[in-house]
Amino acid sequence: MTGKRIRLQPGERRPLLLDAAERTFGRLGFDATRIEDVAKEAGVAKGLLYRHFESKEALFAAVMHHKAERFTSRVLERFAEEFEATNGDPWALVVAGLALWMDEVTTDVAEQRWLVAPGSDDAYRPFRDATRSMLITQFQAFVPELDHARAALIAAAFEGAIEALSLAWTTQPEADPSHDDALQLLVAFCLRGLDGVRQHLGVDLPPAPTIPPSTREASARDRTSRATTKSRRPTSSRKKT
Repeated sequence: MTGKRIRLQPGERRPLLLDAAERTFGRLGFDATRIEDVAKEAGVAKGLLYRHFESKEALFAAVMHHKAERFTSRVLERFAEEFEATNGDPWALVVAGLALWMDEVTTDVAEQRWLVAPGSDDAYRPFRDATRSMLITQFQAFVPELDHARAALIAAAFEGAIEALSLAWTTQPEADPSHDDALQLLVAFCLRGLDGVRQHLGVDLPPAPTIPPSTREASARDRTSRATTKSRRPTSSRKKT
């Protein structure tokens, strides 16, 4: 849809330009997107974009910074809510953060905004660096004796699992596994992994909670059990008279 040209206040301009760029990159892909397309989406002249961003690559990097700031802000808000609601349970914060991450991925997929660019490792780095820094801060808040180097490695492993599973999930056909299935796998993997780190480092935190079986697998086992039970029922030996 063509954006209507509007007069923007200086403080409002950059966030709106970045939102328009994110929509355009998501819709057209990095290669096909031109600065003209973003300007059209934002309802501004092309020259205005070039006054803020020297190239398409610089614009994309700024989009990823913007996306990271927005996402980490949401995570920290969710953490504060969970901290209050659970009396500071660190494992509840982990689960809440993972759920929020999957919500972000689901929204991006639904709106075709899962952004990938050539040299995407470098292009994605602003988002990764911001989220990793946030994780390091959270880990050290709960475990003050954890030095920055180890906290950074743990955050990298944690973030790598989330990122790899999320990206793999986006390529799955249709809804198999579903959002909830993928989230359950992610929660199980990350909770057990972090609990293993807790034990390995001798961290003074309570053990991770018991992870319930997958509802999907439990349902499948239940159906199989019912079918097996039914097949084992004795048949009547009475003969018709």
